Amino acid sequence: MSSGNIRGSGIKRSREIFAKTRGYTSLIDFPRILGYNWNTGRKNTVSSYKRNWLTKRNIYRGPGELYLIRYVLLNYKFFAFYVHKFMVSDYDVPHDHPGNFLSLPLTAGYREHLPDGTSVWRGKFSLKFRTAEEFHWVELTKGPAWTIFIRFRRRRDWGFLTPEGWVHHDEYNHRLGIDE
Repeated sequence: MSSGNIRGSGIKRSREIFAKTRGYTSLIDFPRILGYNWNTGRKNTVSSYKRNWLTKRNIYRGPGELYLIRYVLLNYKFFAFYVHKFMVSDYDVPHDHPGNFLSLPLTAGYREHLPDGTSVWRGKFSLKFRTAEEFHWVELTKGPAWTIFIRFRRRRDWGFLTPEGWVHHDEYNHRLGIDE
């Protein structure tokens, strides 16, 4: 390994990695710091950045509009443990999830709206379990909110409940001009 490989090509390399990992960035990036992958003994490649633990992803709900910061502590097929920082409220269109989940607000809390028109205040440390098929949307009333989010096994696609019926999240985002 030559010394030139340790630094890569700077900003250009970082942009390539960011694009190929769909926005996930590592919180602790030891392979990048050390210049090669300890598991394979080879120079780093983009695939070595696709980790399922200790990563961060910024999720946008519109061009340049940061919606959520997701800190991935663990992400496996049957279980995921995230810390979310909601920056803005959901759109007022109910959505479901790919798997059952637990949510635990850590700070300000939020108002959770249900399709039947009711809403519930989810205050600090109010644990809530929901099935994948339950629709809801989140409204922030006291600024950004931090939550612990535990997702169980993915078992379905998720989407939005629109007046026309259920719409897959990719199609809905495409309609809004958001293509990840």
